[in-house]
Amino acid sequence: MQISLIVLTYNPMFSRSILLYFLLFPILTTNVQAISTSDSEHIDKAPPPPIPLEEMSQAQFDIFLSSMQKKYPNINTRINNISERFIGIPYAASPLGEGPGHLPDEDPLIRFDEVDCTTFIEEVMALTLSKSYSQACKTLEQIRYIHAKVGYKWRKHFPEAQWIPDNQKMGFIRDITIQIAPQKAIWVYKRLDPQTWKSRRHPEKWPKLDDKDIPSGTFALPVIPIADVLLVTKKIPSGTIVNIIREDIKSYPTRVTHQGLLIKKAGRTYFRHAGRAGYARVVDEPIEHFVKRNMAYRKWVVKGFNLQEVIAPIRRNKSTTGFFHSTGLASDSQYPFIPAGRFRTASSYVVYIMYNLAERGMLLLYDNLAPILSP
Repeated sequence: MQISLIVLTYNPMFSRSILLYFLLFPILTTNVQAISTSDSEHIDKAPPPPIPLEEMSQAQFDIFLSSMQKKYPNINTRINNISERFIGIPYAASPLGEGPGHLPDEDPLIRFDEVDCTTFIEEVMALTLSKSYSQACKTLEQIRYIHAKVGYKWRKHFPEAQWIPDNQKMGFIRDITIQIAPQKAIWVYKRLDPQTWKSRRHPEKWPKLDDKDIPSGTFALPVIPIADVLLVTKKIPSGTIVNIIREDIKSYPTRVTHQGLLIKKAGRTYFRHAGRAGYARVVDEPIEHFVKRNMAYRKWVVKGFNLQEVIAPIRRNKSTTGFFHSTGLASDSQYPFIPAGRFRTASSYVVYIMYNLAERGMLLLYDNLAPILSP
């Protein structure tokens, strides 16, 4: 006891600490309990996991799409988030059709339990550009069918001859290949006509079309050579559509054999796609791995990537093809954004540059104002 008194006498700070401890102990323990209770309540009230797309009702789709529009006003960000909901969905060849009773393909017009590489892209685009389920169905018809006429022969079967140029004219996409790699991009071409169609290899693997329903012409696409792709991936916006272009084989009616999305997340770049070989589902494949696999193909060599940017719905009904032809910016090419022929005059080149800068500015302005102005 005497020692304790000596300590307290000669250590006033220590005695004060002891006093404070006993005074504050009840308060401290009460706060800890309150914090613990608050945490447990937060955990109990955490939002449930998202409903899988294939299980959503139309009403749930309406809520989901409306919230996506408000939460992610930027189209590319919306593509990233909506396409992520497709990861894990099984791969199936040609899962969409024209519906029951509509031969030769009676698969449903829209579904989310199966996708292939193209229907994955089409459905992501339709959901990204729509505020409701009914609007998404109509948008999907515009993306998949010429003049939005639902019918097998009106489907955009051929990527470089129909799917890409028609969706550009509709204002859903624009080519950014040359914008991303102006020094490395090259032009590739595909000739398609009834004669080429008749001589095609493995006719059972291609669309069931009459000769008269085959588009005729030489169709051009700008391509980044596969050896240069990894050099420019940092410049490619996340959410960009990537078309895989192979070498030209005359007896094959297309050179585009695969589609997917370039996605950037957590500091890495991925190719999000409905993979058939080795995956059988929608996956995020590291872009380095995807490029390496494609460079190894020898039977049908991959030449490179074509890049398409999904754009604002404001341009859906606007075609720039007439603009390019009226100003002499394009030759006989049907490609609406990047002319296949040379510029005829220096002034044409200047007009082309000014037009594209103005167009890009309008799209960026619309992207930012649309969420504010929309009801």
